[in-house]
Amino acid sequence: MTNIHPLDSALIDQIAAGEVIDRPASVLKELIENSLDSGANKIEIQISKGGHELIQVSDDGCGMNQDDLRLAFKRHATSKIQKLEDLNSIQTLGFRGEALPSIASVSMVTARSSEGDSNGFEIKINGSKEEYLKPAAGLTGTTMRVQNLFYNTPARRKFLKKPETEQAVINSIMRRFMLSRSEVGFKMISNNKTVYDVPSQNLPDRINAIYGSGYKNGILPVDLKKDPYTVKGFAGNLSLVKKRRGEQYIFINGRYILDRLLNSSIYSAYQSLIQRGEFPFFVLFLEMPLDSFDVNVHPSKLEVRFVNEWQVYHILKSSITATLQDILKVIPEYSTYRHFPEYSTSNTTTLKFKGSANAAISQFEQAPHKRISMENTHGENKQETPLQRAHIRMESTLDDIKIDNDELKSLSDHIWQIHSKYLLTEIKSGLVIIDQHVAHERVLFEEAKKALEGQGFASQTVLFPQTVKFQPEEYESLVEITHYLKKIDKKQWELEISSENRKTSIRTGYVFLGAGGKTINYLQKSKIPEAKSYGGFPVSGKWLICEKKDLTEKHKSKVYGKADIGSPPMSVPHLDTRWIDNKKLLLYGPFAGFTTKFLKQSSYFDLFSSIKKNNIFSMLDVGFKNNDLINYLISQSLKNHNSRVENLKNMMPSANPSDWYLKNAGQRVQIIKKTEGGGSLKFGTEIVNSSDGSLSALLGASPGASTAVSIMVEVLEKSVFFLNDKQNLQKKINDLIYPEPSVSENYSIFIKDIKKRKIL
Repeated sequence: MTNIHPLDSALIDQIAAGEVIDRPASVLKELIENSLDSGANKIEIQISKGGHELIQVSDDGCGMNQDDLRLAFKRHATSKIQKLEDLNSIQTLGFRGEALPSIASVSMVTARSSEGDSNGFEIKINGSKEEYLKPAAGLTGTTMRVQNLFYNTPARRKFLKKPETEQAVINSIMRRFMLSRSEVGFKMISNNKTVYDVPSQNLPDRINAIYGSGYKNGILPVDLKKDPYTVKGFAGNLSLVKKRRGEQYIFINGRYILDRLLNSSIYSAYQSLIQRGEFPFFVLFLEMPLDSFDVNVHPSKLEVRFVNEWQVYHILKSSITATLQDILKVIPEYSTYRHFPEYSTSNTTTLKFKGSANAAISQFEQAPHKRISMENTHGENKQETPLQRAHIRMESTLDDIKIDNDELKSLSDHIWQIHSKYLLTEIKSGLVIIDQHVAHERVLFEEAKKALEGQGFASQTVLFPQTVKFQPEEYESLVEITHYLKKIDKKQWELEISSENRKTSIRTGYVFLGAGGKTINYLQKSKIPEAKSYGGFPVSGKWLICEKKDLTEKHKSKVYGKADIGSPPMSVPHLDTRWIDNKKLLLYGPFAGFTTKFLKQSSYFDLFSSIKKNNIFSMLDVGFKNNDLINYLISQSLKNHNSRVENLKNMMPSANPSDWYLKNAGQRVQIIKKTEGGGSLKFGTEIVNSSDGSLSALLGASPGASTAVSIMVEVLEKSVFFLNDKQNLQKKINDLIYPEPSVSENYSIFIKDIKKRKIL
């Protein structure tokens, strides 16, 4: 009896589905590709519960007749290739003939289609079994309706993510298609709500429709032709740089692809303009000969293989570099200087460790230290250097790691810290470099993840719910993590979040307020006792702006002057070159102004609404004590155009008033804090925490300070995450310098070597 036997056709289709269909978004991708291949000018999508229950795609394409409608669900039946040689010249998005049979094998599919003006037909297939094929009147194009995905494969269905997560992936797929085919109209309805509704339009308008008007004004055209390649599209200026990926799109002959090498070519063109961990926006279309790449390397068709990938790399990099030339012209030369600095014993500190493997590391070669007390980071240990703190944290890390001495190898005697950012040491196989910033991000992520899964947080409900507006992308990210926030047992804060016509609310155990000047208003509405002693004083900033090209081209750096006697610190005048709305401008300022708004685009009632019985006396006291500041603001507000230009002439004697105009730049809200003597005006930044650690707020003139490690450590110390867990907090802060060994194989070797050596 033979052990080999042919598989059932339905089982074959289900196996194929495992390669092609892994989630609702992959179903949607295949259906939209078929619609585009049919020549559709308008495509409408309906989604229910993230695609778990329903995915429906309707188009006005060429349609199918009765025979083709049935054959479309047969394995390896396709109209897009005829012979083997056709694989070398594929111009359609779909071509394998696998998608529809695979989808039909793991779902309930109803397809309706008509070819031209002929009568239409409807077919229904459940789990690869055809139930009926019948005439259907009044049809145009094709409608594919997919229900109950993976209903007959429960093992696959249980691995589907929550509807919110699947919907976010679907939205991402939709953006790819909408950007790749701006001439096609798209409409998507999810759970009876319209998510996207865009007509046929040009690409800049399509980018504007998806991402908002800020993107349309921030994109730069890309157009480069170098036989046999053509690159077109748009790249974002520096205003569109984000801290996360997801807004990078490369299309090869109209097909979206994922290729790390090609993405890196574009990042390298931006390298002198952006920092590590920042990602530019781009939508690029690369046209190339069909025989120079292969899309038939993976069932998902997201990967391609190039005949000469480095040629493609350089053509993409060249196209972006040419586009960014005007921006690069204003970058000082030192920013792009790539020579590795020479470090001598005068500007580096050598660490030498002594003692047993588990003993306290006791000595620096050049910098003796004291153990850091995490209970008092701003006390007597404040003078300790970052390298000293790194030493202490390494000590704690070593105590927590248990490694078999038999596996240990030799290690260099020296460790260097470079620019307070990197730790570097030598091991047998090479060098170990630890990025402290990346380690910090990972520690915060892991702590937040654990905290959101925890229980037992104190609870206090906000009396009046607060509404916060988000961009569509931010809203979708928030919805995706909402289920994590709901895991918190006691949810004392209720937040209402809206974006355009969409609205949702969440209850959470922890809130961090950092909304610029409006933070004062939000903090006061929280009703926590700690907010009662604070008030705010708004100050606006005004700038003289010049657009004359002959002047802007002469100035390529930032020049600082000296503030007038009695002027506040933020009033230091400077002449600066900026790119605004894709224009090179010359700015001089700032000139102070006054308005009752806390944000440039907020309400004139902001200041008045912030005045409470608990802070009115401290605010009045500040007014009496700061006559110089008040006089300064009055004098600044009374300045006319000519007097402001006279100030400018201190730096530019030939300045002509007709070349410059005044622009209001934005707002700052200085902290007013209640003190024993009445009130005090603060020019810096301050953290306010509720007693139960459930709410933190960043007040002051510099919202950017929220990125400072010291600020965020203070927030964590007093938050519900670590309020009663100082030991765990200290461990995690230690990990800011030395992450867990899993960070890299070399780092693991590095730790092993430290544990082995008794004297280093």
